[in-house]
Order: sequence, then C-alpha cells, then structure tokens
Amino acid sequence: MLPIASGRWLRDRFVQNNACAAQSPREPPNGSLTHVRTAYPGCAAGYPVEWIAFDEGHIAAPQDGAPGDSGTRTWVPGETWRFFTQFQ
Repeated sequence: MLPIASGRWLRDRFVQNNACAAQSPREPPNGSLTHVRTAYPGCAAGYPVEWIAFDEGHIAAPQDGAPGDSGTRTWVPGETWRFFTQFQ
C-alpha cells in the first residue's frame, strides 16, 4: 500500500516513460466518495496510461457513494476490464 503522493509520483513516471502528454488530472473532492478516471493523451502506441483517483482509503473493493468495501458493487473490475480489453 502506498500513500497517494507515491501513487502520483509513479503515475507521473509512467506518463514520462510512455511519452504521454502531461496534464493535471482531476481528482474527486474530499467527502464525495467518487472516483475519477483520466486517460492521458499522446502516449506511445500500445503504452496507454490512465489514472483513477478515489476519495476513500486504500481498500480492496471501493464503491462510489458509500464508504468501505462493497464486494459486488465495486467499480474496480469494470474499470480494469475496460483498460485491458483495449489491447485486443
């Protein structure tokens, strides 16, 4: 588990390594219990970078609108599947 600052550093490193256009991605406001996905433009072909920020702690199955793990209501599998299926 990493603090959010370390995650941002890693994101910026991948953005640089993959030749993406730098930007300041939006993050959800405190207390919103929402996630925001940012896809970086201009990345090298086959090397996309996306950043998903969520307004809650580092938990296994976050859900929008409610604190804590949600099990089947989490948005994580859908976002992960969407990212990886772009390589088909």
